[in-house]
Amino acid sequence: MEYRNKTKEELISELEDLKVLLERQEHERNHIQFTLNERLKELNCYNRLSEIMSNPTISVDEVCTQVVKIIPDSWQFPEFAEASITIGTKTFSTPNFVKTIHSLTQEVKVNQNIIGQIEVCYPVDQLPETNHVFLPEESNLLFSIAVKLGNYVGKEEKEIALRQSEEKYKDLIENISDVIYRTDNQANITFISPSITKLLGYTPDEVIGRNFIHFVGSSSEHLQNRFQEIQKKLELLNEYLIPSRSGEPHWIRFSSKAITKEGQFIGVTGTLIDITETKRVELELQKSESLYRSILNASPDTIFIADLQGNVLFTSPMALKMFGYENAGFPINRPLFDFVDQKDHAKAREAISQMFQGVFTGATEYVGIKADGSTFDMEANGEFIRDAEGNPTNMVFVVRDISDRKLAEEKAEESEQKFQAIIQSQAEGIGYVNKDEVFEFVNIAAGTIFEIDSEKLIGVSLFDFLAPGEKEKVMLQTNNRKNGNSNNYELEIVTRAGNTKFLQVSTTPKFEKNGNYLGAYGVFTDNTKRKLAEEKLLKSEEQYRKLVESVNDVIYEVDSSGNIKFVSQSVVNILGYTIDEVLGQNIFDFIVPEDVPTIINSLKNLASKDYSFMEYRYIRKDGSIRWVRSSTTANIKDGVMIGATGTLTDVTDRRIAEEMLKDKTNLLTNLIINLQEGILLEDSNRNIALTNQL
Repeated sequence: MEYRNKTKEELISELEDLKVLLERQEHERNHIQFTLNERLKELNCYNRLSEIMSNPTISVDEVCTQVVKIIPDSWQFPEFAEASITIGTKTFSTPNFVKTIHSLTQEVKVNQNIIGQIEVCYPVDQLPETNHVFLPEESNLLFSIAVKLGNYVGKEEKEIALRQSEEKYKDLIENISDVIYRTDNQANITFISPSITKLLGYTPDEVIGRNFIHFVGSSSEHLQNRFQEIQKKLELLNEYLIPSRSGEPHWIRFSSKAITKEGQFIGVTGTLIDITETKRVELELQKSESLYRSILNASPDTIFIADLQGNVLFTSPMALKMFGYENAGFPINRPLFDFVDQKDHAKAREAISQMFQGVFTGATEYVGIKADGSTFDMEANGEFIRDAEGNPTNMVFVVRDISDRKLAEEKAEESEQKFQAIIQSQAEGIGYVNKDEVFEFVNIAAGTIFEIDSEKLIGVSLFDFLAPGEKEKVMLQTNNRKNGNSNNYELEIVTRAGNTKFLQVSTTPKFEKNGNYLGAYGVFTDNTKRKLAEEKLLKSEEQYRKLVESVNDVIYEVDSSGNIKFVSQSVVNILGYTIDEVLGQNIFDFIVPEDVPTIINSLKNLASKDYSFMEYRYIRKDGSIRWVRSSTTANIKDGVMIGATGTLTDVTDRRIAEEMLKDKTNLLTNLIINLQEGILLEDSNRNIALTNQL
């Protein structure tokens, strides 16, 4: 062997070299083993991170709690390592975590924004001796864990925000009281919110897939035309009378907006709102106003309204004929005295002066002046129109032509035109407010109503827009919603632009599962124009009502059977009955039976006449008899008489005077005839008018 040729010293040297080589190989093997073990820890850490973060059943907090537990096992001294994760305001740590000088920290970021940190620490007094407390690979691992955790938190936040947004819109659609719908370009319904059940009794499944035409009844042709029209105008507001599933009619307002894609019309979306009650009130107002106007127009007398200085503000239609202004129109704003003969001015001034002193002399005779300067005999009776406190605001005069000439034919004016739809082509505002009445969601139309960009409206309190005195109303409605009640009320606001608006608000409360009140969904309809129109109609109705109630004669309306439908307050003075006692009763029940056949015979051809004038007797409540003069005109509808309107004037005193004059005339005649001397009486033409027997 080659060892035989070497010396002992050479062999020892080779052995020493071999020993060093073996030790180096052992060190390298240990280092490789250490490195492999560390990498194995990293792989285990990555695997466990992936397993934890892929579990869809646990929350972010639970992920952080589990991740912080696996971090120490991935470090070179796992038995001493402690870890901590901070996300936002929450911190998740291993049981013995304490911050020391042996610390390795890595920020956790989402979209480059720092949201927390991960920290690994070793205790100072327990750490084994080592040249490197933290390995470079551990810094890389901690960075990777922070990146994965940041990505996970960011993804979860996006998913949570998406779910919350989806839930918000879903809750909004399912909880607002009005119906949201969508159709294709053929008017077939592709979506409708559950509120359709409350509105018309149909379930969404019964409606979706069917055409809107199937639900609008007689309005189907109009709906088809409007559906074609919206493709050009893009937004429309319509009102239809639609039967519910049970057949009950409902007035529904359609607020519709066209849907386009790449310039092509693909359908319509919008809301359905029940305005049945609003329509009912509107029609009742129109009916009431029309009744008073019809009664006033049917009167054969002229009614003047003047201000307190005596200037004419309004006249009934009969003034044109009575005063001869058929061609020029009656001159408004002229003094009442322009229509009274100069010689009667002092008497007229005295009568008005006594009215202001609380003395009402009743009907007084004057000489009237017509447009052409000719005169006629008239009778006028005055009264005040008063405000709610009883203070005079205007004067009203009833003037009657008492000359021998036949009263001119009076044509009834057509009823005042019906009000058109108040809100035109404006979609309703939809929004959600939290429990503090702060907007958390609004649509574009709400911004339009409040005159502020819809995005800027979010985060703003509803109280910032309330008109004075409206805060208490809103707080009362909020308390009502907290009890689980939906509500519908009117609200006055001042927009961001400083404009006052009246809104119809319908709201539905929202609660947590535990019953805590969260806020409310609402629909805002701008009713400003409708509000102003209704106030004007109310004022007109009130004016006509006060006119009718201030006239001394009884004004009445009966149906075709003679049943009393309306009677003015003056019935108390003439017949002694209250209004409630005569309404619904037959008018012939109050007339002296012997006069009834004559009256019925006179009224047979009333439908072909303009007026019917008669004098007959009424039985007062106390049993006494009163003579009245009636002026009656037929109420015609579709060519058929459906009733009559007229006035009753108490002429008892005149009839008594006529009877007394007749009795005196008969007495004088008998005396002359029975005188012993011959008597001959001549008239103005010297014709013999009376002789006695001698």
